[in-house]
Amino acid sequence: MPKGENPVSRKNLQPNAAEDKPGPGRSIGVWLPEEQILALDALEGSRAVHIRRAIALYLAQFTGQ
Repeated sequence: MPKGENPVSRKNLQPNAAEDKPGPGRSIGVWLPEEQILALDALEGSRAVHIRRAIALYLAQFTGQ
């Protein structure tokens, strides 16, 4: 590891491709309570996949999409 490089930063650069391979879109910033983040991280698969699935279920329930 090069001098001055932070190992935590290196960990954050690991590949994190989502299993659901989303198509065109854009990223949005959403604040979540720490306990929700920890619960998502405890699930198998990426956090983003679970959030996208939750939004899809929410929209299906309330808008019929």
